[in-house]
Amino acid sequence: MTKNNKRITKLILLLAWMVVIFLLSGKLGAQSGSLSSSTIADVQKYLPSLSEQVAVLLVRKAAHILMYAVLGILTINLLSEYKLKRAVLVGYSLLIVAVFASFDEIHQYFVGGRSSSPRDVLIDVVGGLIGIGIFIGACKLWQARKNHVKVVR
Repeated sequence: MTKNNKRITKLILLLAWMVVIFLLSGKLGAQSGSLSSSTIADVQKYLPSLSEQVAVLLVRKAAHILMYAVLGILTINLLSEYKLKRAVLVGYSLLIVAVFASFDEIHQYFVGGRSSSPRDVLIDVVGGLIGIGIFIGACKLWQARKNHVKVVR
């Protein structure tokens, strides 16, 4: 695969994931709630002392973190194709995640039964940062294995 084809493939994956997030955030409040209801029931089954309100909060915010961790991984994966210093690479990746999270929250404001929250943008950015960290850690492990260097903790 040529370098250009690799970049295009990574861009398509990133844009596809953004579409998935956008479509999920475009679901009406009732539809969104039904998507997470079985997971909430499972959480309450294993942690019966949690109130329903806390279980809902945990599941929904964990979903934000997971979705944006994947977005962070895909973003830094694409940008890593360009010769950027690590700090610039992380900064641009985080900026893209933050801008997308902001636009996504604005989008949710106009969806019936949904709300928009700066707190959710912050949670999304934390998720993106986790994904970026996972990507960097995986690259370091891959490079160490490739170089037959023992990874020291």
